Parts: sequence; C-alpha cells; structure tokens
Amino acid sequence: MRNGGSVADELEGLTVYAIRIVDGSDNVVFEDDLETTISAYHYGAVWPNPSSNTQAGVDDWSYQIFLEGDQDIIKGFEDSSASNPSNSMPGGGWTRNNANSAAGAKWSYGQITSTAGPTNSEPSFPYAMAINLGGVYASNLNADLISPAYTLPANSSSSLVFDHWACFENNWDGAGIFIKVNNGAWSYWDPGNNFYDTPSIAYTYAGIPQGSNYFGSVHCTGSGSTYSVTSTAFEQKEASLAQYAGDTVRFKFHGGSDSIWNYAGWYLDNVGVMIANYGEGGDWLSPVFSASDIHDFNLGFIDIDASMSPDTWVRASLIDTYTGDVLPGYSNVSFPISLAGVDTATTPQMRLKLHMDTDNVEETPKVTKIHIGGKRLLTAASLEGNGWEFSPSVSLIDGLLNATGVAGTI
Repeated sequence: MRNGGSVADELEGLTVYAIRIVDGSDNVVFEDDLETTISAYHYGAVWPNPSSNTQAGVDDWSYQIFLEGDQDIIKGFEDSSASNPSNSMPGGGWTRNNANSAAGAKWSYGQITSTAGPTNSEPSFPYAMAINLGGVYASNLNADLISPAYTLPANSSSSLVFDHWACFENNWDGAGIFIKVNNGAWSYWDPGNNFYDTPSIAYTYAGIPQGSNYFGSVHCTGSGSTYSVTSTAFEQKEASLAQYAGDTVRFKFHGGSDSIWNYAGWYLDNVGVMIANYGEGGDWLSPVFSASDIHDFNLGFIDIDASMSPDTWVRASLIDTYTGDVLPGYSNVSFPISLAGVDTATTPQMRLKLHMDTDNVEETPKVTKIHIGGKRLLTAASLEGNGWEFSPSVSLIDGLLNATGVAGTI
C-alpha cells in the first residue's frame, strides 16, 4: 500500500489485495492472494534523473492487515459455461408411449403455459411432465410415463414421492399408478391410506381396473363437457414401499379416458424414491423387568429376533433400575446375552438398552422380538448378528437359510 513516504495512515494511494495472471483462454496461470509477507517483495523504483544518472526512489510499499471495513464479493457468471436448461425428455431411464402423438395424447416435458390447469409455477422450476402442458387431454387417452428401475435396500424404509395436479372426468376418465416388481407383470398399485383422492372408478375406459381408487377430478369440479379448476397448486404425495424392501421396482404413471368430454389432465414433478437415511445410531430402553424369581427368570439368555444385514448390528447394555448404572460386564455386549453373571439378589430389577447402528446410511437393523429366558433364536434374517456362525456354504436365499454346497454347518 502506498502511503506517501510516511507511516501508514488512512487508506490512500494504491492498495493491492491479490495478483492473478491469466492466459488468453482465461486460465489462471499464477495467483497470489498476499496472505503472507513472504510471497512477494518490494523495493524503490529506479529511474534516470536529468543528468542521465540513475536514482533510486523511495520504497513506499508496506504490508498491512485490515481488521475492519467492508468486503464485497460479486459473481457475475460471465465466465460460466452453464447453458440454458434442456426441454427434451429427461434421461435416466424414463420412457413414454405415444411419443409421436399430439400433445394431448402423450406425456410431454416442458413449461406450464397460461392455459394449463395448474397456473402456479412448477415445483422445481422450470419444467414438469404433463398430459397436456397447455390444454386438455385427447379422446381415448392411453398415455404412460414409465420410471427407471429402483432397487430398494432390504433393511430400510423407502417411499414413492411426487408432486402432482390432476383433473379428469370422474368414472369415465382418470389416472393411476401401476407397479412392476422384479421385472414381473404390471399390476395396479394402491398403497392405501387414502393415497388416491377419488374412490371406486365405475368404468374401465381409463384403463384402470373397475372399482379401484384413482385420481379423478382432484383439483377441479366437472359436469359433462365443462370443468372448473378449484386449485392451481401442486399437491405432494408420498406412499410407503416397505413391502418391497429388497426388490427392484418400476412405476407406470397412466392416464386414460373415453371418447368424449376432455378435462385438463395430469401434471407431475419431483418424482422419485425417497430412502430413509440412518446416518446416526440410536438406542431403545425397555420397560423394567424382574430377575428376582430365579425359577421364572432361569438365568438364561436374552436373545433377539431381528433383521440385520452385514452392514448393520444390534448390541445392548443391562441397566440397574435403581441406580441407573450399567451392570459390570454388560456394557455394549453382543447377543445372545448370558445372564449367568447377574447377581439377582443385589439387582432384582433391570432394563435392557438396545444400541442399533449401521455402516450403510440406507440400511437399518430391525428388531421384531426380544426373548428373555433359556431359549436361543435362529432366524434367517438375523444371519450371524446374534451369535450364530455359518459355514461358507450356508447362504440366505429367498428369506431362507440354504446349504449351497454338499453340506452346511451352523
């Protein structure tokens, strides 16, 4: 910073905060942010005086650290290589039928127009999928939008999620979702819990099984050939996929109609499968149980019936009910837990604290039963998670333990 030959005072002259050298292609070939005093040096300039002799100037530069003031950081994106969003069909395995048909007879990808039913902006601006983006659906509609395949973790909680807006003539027209599991046949999917807004379609013109719940005049009211929009906002939907844990699934978003009286159609955005994140372990504390009666308690084992993948585990601690302390030798132990070391005279009542954790944020152990007594539990879903050991030829196949070699040892 130039300070006029005297000690540094107010900000004046020329202040250099950083030095950057770029080539003709805007590539940075050198950069110094002057964070230290040793990355650059300074000296007084040398210039000729009138008698042609050189003379050294005064070195006015000094290194300063500013402890207060303003800072402005502006990004104009002039050097950004980003282009406009593409309005072609989304990739990633999404497909549709009737791709060459008119807009009202197929799913289209693009922006909502002012003549559409949901005049609000797309939930994830600027594009959505719709039948039809700017008008009514066609007569004899049979439009399918098919998702990519989703493989669901076996030990996890998954849900289908999407935002939608729907307006169909009830009973004659409508929309619904079909599911394909492990590359099997398509079947109509109703997850229950009032997932569909319109009950029991009366006819089969829409390609939906008669009597099924479906999406009809969800965001509109209609009579005959006319309809009125009652809501222009997208609605969020979520449905559990718990019964398909470990399966590979695909979804078909289907819209269909008869030959007359066409309404505003179906709009979709933010469609996907949401998988629970188990990034942190957790504990569960049991009710108090008694160990004072040696005959009932039997000084046996505590064992669990659980589903545990190789990336998950369940351990436990025994808690003294009266002191709240962990019993010696029973802190974070694996199952089965032998109770032979418990002094029931001094600890007649206790509680069990489960510790559950995972190395895979998409999977969790699931405990279905805790057994206290002399019995041991062997379940296929627990694998070796509660003390059993399998030889390499024992495998879990379709939920059952199988000897894949000549013999297997457990």
